[in-house]
Amino acid sequence: MTIRHNAVAARFLSENGARATRVESLDRTTWQSRQVHADHIVLSASPIETVCLLWTSKSDQHPDGVGNNADPFTRVMFRKFFHESMSIGAAIRESGGEIVGADPSSSVLNAWEQVWEMSNVVVADASAFPRSGVAGTTLTVMAHAKRVCRHLARGSNSAKA
Repeated sequence: MTIRHNAVAARFLSENGARATRVESLDRTTWQSRQVHADHIVLSASPIETVCLLWTSKSDQHPDGVGNNADPFTRVMFRKFFHESMSIGAAIRESGGEIVGADPSSSVLNAWEQVWEMSNVVVADASAFPRSGVAGTTLTVMAHAKRVCRHLARGSNSAKA
């Protein structure tokens, strides 16, 4: 495991478009770019940052960013959420932005919060939640992350629950 202090994840990169293989980060003080190799990438920032990271992870196979190949309605709702969230600012209970579903044409994530287009990229934050409700999401995010990481630790890379 590599821990980098003062690093800002900029995007993840892939060799063939099917699996993410590296994360590009920027040093917060020098803005020097670095790449870290990874078998799995777990996104657990915040809904806005997770959406941004997926959008900036463009390639020849994913010219609009990863997770942006769903049907037009899904893409419109995805962008609408993002722009509304940005206008609100850093919301205390922000959630949503990554649609979980059984079909890659109408969702971004499968049942294990793996990005349909790259199953080794997993979302473990509140962006997979449809809404936050009246209470904070901290404990739910923690339980959610534990579930997703257990799935990864078992070596499973399938969408079966």
